[in-house]
Amino acid sequence: MEHSKREMCKAQRKIKRCINILQSDMPDICIRQTPTKHILIGNAGLTTNADESSLVELITAVGCGLEALTLIPGKQYSFASFSSPEQAQTVFQAAHGRLDVRGSASPVYMSYVNKVPSDPSPIQFKFPPGLMVLEDFISAEEEIQLMQLIDWGDSPFSIPEGHTAVPRTSILFTVLRVVSCCSLV
Repeated sequence: MEHSKREMCKAQRKIKRCINILQSDMPDICIRQTPTKHILIGNAGLTTNADESSLVELITAVGCGLEALTLIPGKQYSFASFSSPEQAQTVFQAAHGRLDVRGSASPVYMSYVNKVPSDPSPIQFKFPPGLMVLEDFISAEEEIQLMQLIDWGDSPFSIPEGHTAVPRTSILFTVLRVVSCCSLV
């Protein structure tokens, strides 16, 4: 019990630091005590080596309803917007002070905010309309079958001069990523 209380105190100190940085950078964004559709994600910005894919992976692993992700150049925090405050609360409760972003050894610290920056300069990730992420969309056997469909025989050296080579790995990544993670509704 003592250990979790200590972790909670540490998380509170860390998020307070992130909030102070945010308020000095963007005073028009206010912290909320009650769940909102928007979450500040501290320790997960472009200066901490976080990227869109690692943040989407973190968020979709513990919840759903992600509508937009905003990363701001030169900042150590980012913002996530959800379909509802309840979905934001699910992610907050599962990830705040506990989960690490891929490529980082530090956990993320979260807080509810009233809005996200409206400046067009931030890098924004949005799912296309109708797209949703489906985990474990195909079985391991289906994945093996897809892998066997790729022609691994052509090498860049066996392509006649004047023809262009399409890297097989990028085709494979595209096919597997689309089939295994996403489905159009």
